[in-house]
Amino acid sequence: MTIGLARRRAKPRWLALAGVVILVLGIGATAALAVHDQGVFELDGDPETGFHLNDLSDPTDSHDWDEVYADFLAGDHDPDTNLSGAEAFSFVTDITGQGDNILFGGSTKDINDLPSWASKQTASTSVQDKDDIAHAFVAQYLDGTDVLLYFGADRFANSGDTTMGFWLYHEEVTNVNNAFTGNHQARSATQRGDVLIVSDFLNGGAAPTVQVFEWVDSGGSASTHLDKIAGSDVLPAACNGGVAPKVNATPVPPVGADDDLCATTNQKVYSPTVWDFTPKANAGAPQTYPISTFLEGGINLTALGFGNDCFASFLAETRASHSVTSTLSDYALGGFGECETTVTTTPADGAGSDLTDGDDADTLPEAQLGTGSAGVDVTDNVEVEVSGIQTWSGTVDFFICGPISSGTCDTGGVASGSANVDQDNPTGTSDPANLTEVGRYCWRGEFTPSESSANSGVDSDSDASEGECFEVLPVTPNLSTTAWSSGDDTGEAQTEDVPFGSPLFDKASLTGTANEPGDNGGDGDGNYLSINATNGAGADGTITFTLIGPDDCSTVATGSAGDNPEDVGVDGDDDYFTSGFTTDSPGDFHWQAVYDGSTSGNTLGTDHNLDCSEEAEDVTVEQLQPTMDTEQEFVPNDSATITVDAGAGDLDGYVVFKLYVDNPTCTGDADYTSDNSLGDFDVFDSDDPGDTTLTATIGSDNTVAYKVSGTTFHWVVEFHSNNGAHLDVTSGCGNETSSITIDNGATQPE
Repeated sequence: MTIGLARRRAKPRWLALAGVVILVLGIGATAALAVHDQGVFELDGDPETGFHLNDLSDPTDSHDWDEVYADFLAGDHDPDTNLSGAEAFSFVTDITGQGDNILFGGSTKDINDLPSWASKQTASTSVQDKDDIAHAFVAQYLDGTDVLLYFGADRFANSGDTTMGFWLYHEEVTNVNNAFTGNHQARSATQRGDVLIVSDFLNGGAAPTVQVFEWVDSGGSASTHLDKIAGSDVLPAACNGGVAPKVNATPVPPVGADDDLCATTNQKVYSPTVWDFTPKANAGAPQTYPISTFLEGGINLTALGFGNDCFASFLAETRASHSVTSTLSDYALGGFGECETTVTTTPADGAGSDLTDGDDADTLPEAQLGTGSAGVDVTDNVEVEVSGIQTWSGTVDFFICGPISSGTCDTGGVASGSANVDQDNPTGTSDPANLTEVGRYCWRGEFTPSESSANSGVDSDSDASEGECFEVLPVTPNLSTTAWSSGDDTGEAQTEDVPFGSPLFDKASLTGTANEPGDNGGDGDGNYLSINATNGAGADGTITFTLIGPDDCSTVATGSAGDNPEDVGVDGDDDYFTSGFTTDSPGDFHWQAVYDGSTSGNTLGTDHNLDCSEEAEDVTVEQLQPTMDTEQEFVPNDSATITVDAGAGDLDGYVVFKLYVDNPTCTGDADYTSDNSLGDFDVFDSDDPGDTTLTATIGSDNTVAYKVSGTTFHWVVEFHSNNGAHLDVTSGCGNETSSITIDNGATQPE
């Protein structure tokens, strides 16, 4: 037995259809159309779209089983793209003849719950040919406010009447090792039970009957667990009329308008079949349906109270009779279109607009961290899609994890509110979460159906996929610098040349930083502390100031005092100053500044004037230009020449010099008196034959200098002779008088 599963991407297609129905109702329609005549599906005794094997008074070309089969082969379960337009479908191929998997055991009856059922399969197991299912199929459509279910099967032979049963299970039902798993869902005050549809293969293509039962806990009208809710086992419900059950009886008319159920079998031979089918009749003529080997029918689930239910599995069975206690023979089991829930969440900004990827580094969408203590607000957008049901509701809870280097927010996380969703409002947005740290974050959205929706088969679902992840980007600050006149904010821009030997200073203005991450947020268990936290301190890091030069943009300046380069610690947006650096040479210099960014990564690094082009960062250290002042000094001295006639012996004696400064009377002690203790002022000239005169000259040795204009000098000079033949000589105070006039001038650089 091959099981055809029905799973599709959920789309709220019925919402658009509902709009059409509202319009129709507005012009007078008050009742649901019949399952056979509203142009959705052809119930005409054959599986071919546009072909009507059984006569129809008003045939309508719509969908048919050939399109369902094509979608099955293509695996396309999306009603917006598939050929059949079915919201859900399943197609099962069963074994015919020997080797079939058949129902077995006395407790394998429709009145018993599934765990008591059993099947068997050996190389020789089989059922009567008339009860041998070849294929079974089911499809569900949404038409305005109506949920319509179409079912069908074909059988190996038409050698007798056969009763068919079609179960619709809310739970997923499987058969493993000849045992059935799953349980019946029973009707209660908040939910509907599993559905059993009973119809007929009758000889000659006679019009079948249709009955619908619901599984209940107890008190059913047909048995303890089966409550008959529609149809009859006596009155035919032919979709398009049919042969009377008895020979020569009046033909059966089609069901009337607005019917909730009907069925039909092929009243004529049909060939070629859409899918591979070889009947037992006619020596196994392939691709042919003998009369009454193809059965199809439909019920209006909405009209019967099941329009808001989801069915996960279906089972087609052959039965001995209409009786709910009849023996079961063959079966075909398949998955169906349960209420498939799809939750899709998308990271968004604080206003709910989806985040996008703005760089080439990766494919993650991005949020930009704010400056200062802003952090960044983010939200999560959700869209919930539930297939196979008209009305549903539930709640989406949001969680966010991060920063995380890899993986997704599969569990845990910081709760960020919830959103109520339903079929009319399937989207929602989380509460904003404030993030105070850069890095990779991921959201998770968890959908929980309401109690009534859960009872109707709507499952919970969540989205914690990679598409829920995004990154928070750091800020790029602004750094501007200016050569400064001091090491604090009392200074000003340095626009004048700086004398050599004076310290140089720089000022940096750092703006646009982001505070460090907070650490008092999180999920309450010590995780993800930077989410919804009070921001931390201002951005940290270091600004490195470097003086470059002289006279180039590559040499780090050397100096006699201070540090170059100099590191200055950062604490958020502020002005930062160097402490002063004195160069050891003059010339043109340039300041450069580099900020290395915060240690958390919230604020990126930046730099300024690395190419030395910023005029405000230029400073000139000038060469010292000396001036020259001259000052004249005078050291007064005197000399004496002693002359005497020869003939009286040698000239022999000494001279005494006395200098009186600003003392015109030469009274008192002289300012200078020569000292002849060492014979420095001796006078001598020998009296040699032939000499007519004797002479000698001696000078004073004053060392005191005078530089005041107007100073007067008076000399008194004494000659003391050691030859008694010669007399002493003394000059008078007024004989030698002088004064000085000084004119000093400054020499300036040319």
